[in-house]
Amino acid sequence: MPFTTEEQQRYARHFVLREIGPDGQEKLRSSKVLVIGAGALGGTALLYLAAAGVGTLGVAEFDRVELSNLQRQTLYTASDVGRDKLDAVVAAIRERNPYVTVVPHRGRVTPETLPALLEPYDFVLDCTDRFETKFLINDACVLGRKPYCHAGVLRFEGQVLTYLPGKGPCLRCLLGSVPTGAPTCAESGVLGAVTGVVGSLQALEAVKYLLGVGELLVGRVFRFDGLTMEVRVSPFPHRDPDCPVCGEHPTVRSLTASGVREQYDPAGCGTEEPAREMDFRTFLRTRTESDLLLDAREDGLRKFGGIPGSLPYPADDGGLPTDRRIFVYCQTGEKSASLVRRLASRGLDAYNLTGGFRAYLRLDDSTS
Repeated sequence: MPFTTEEQQRYARHFVLREIGPDGQEKLRSSKVLVIGAGALGGTALLYLAAAGVGTLGVAEFDRVELSNLQRQTLYTASDVGRDKLDAVVAAIRERNPYVTVVPHRGRVTPETLPALLEPYDFVLDCTDRFETKFLINDACVLGRKPYCHAGVLRFEGQVLTYLPGKGPCLRCLLGSVPTGAPTCAESGVLGAVTGVVGSLQALEAVKYLLGVGELLVGRVFRFDGLTMEVRVSPFPHRDPDCPVCGEHPTVRSLTASGVREQYDPAGCGTEEPAREMDFRTFLRTRTESDLLLDAREDGLRKFGGIPGSLPYPADDGGLPTDRRIFVYCQTGEKSASLVRRLASRGLDAYNLTGGFRAYLRLDDSTS
């Protein structure tokens, strides 16, 4: 189909690039990219993919826009706060490029749903912020033979790598098993501009793959330090022969198999028992004077307030009392779940407060 006059004007800077031209722009127009996670990384990547004229953009997301997102998630504006991210994404991309089709996929990706979700797409971007989900995407792409680009950010640093089926190592080759208790951006913070850099690199990897130009980050890990402006591209050319998903004797053959599916659950990875949990409403209603409430957030977050009566989580938790109920919260409920599992393994009566401090802030004033 010929490009309209408006499309020719829109993509004029692509048409003059020898590596793209009209033929390359047609490749982009007929391509389909799935972006999993429409936060800081995904929002940036989506803006550039839409601007580049990638014809179909699938977006998998389950969350709503929060005020704290606006520091880095530049796809959204203050008027979007409280809105479903998917609805905001569809509107934003249509406004920027009406020639792009957006396919919304509402809800969390799961071992049951992800394989079918991947099928129609040519390339996948992992723009999520949990290791459990990142490993799920990696495993699904390896098993489904789908090329994808992984990225992660924390504080002032970011990393990117691309996987092509049969042509390089995967995320498990690099990291092994799913890390437990790893810090999140909500707990440790992230500079918004860093996510913009890394999300742009993911979009660039997708465009290069679709066009068949340049060198992808296959067998290489791109690492960026925004504080020092140091960039390292580390060779990582070989698959791990012991990798459980792409190695010589893989043990991950199905995402839903017993012992595999549990790895993708942030509430209880691997063979660990899930943390005992309690929601804030129940806690506030049943709290007694003898209960010990511990704040596991970092100092920078505690400065802006916490739950009345809470104490900082001690550096040495070996001396916590064994005859009292212990309640732990962090910013999102993930770090505290890991801590509670550790306390429970020592026989303490410990509970994770679900949703973390964010959930507490969303309570009605009459309840809190």
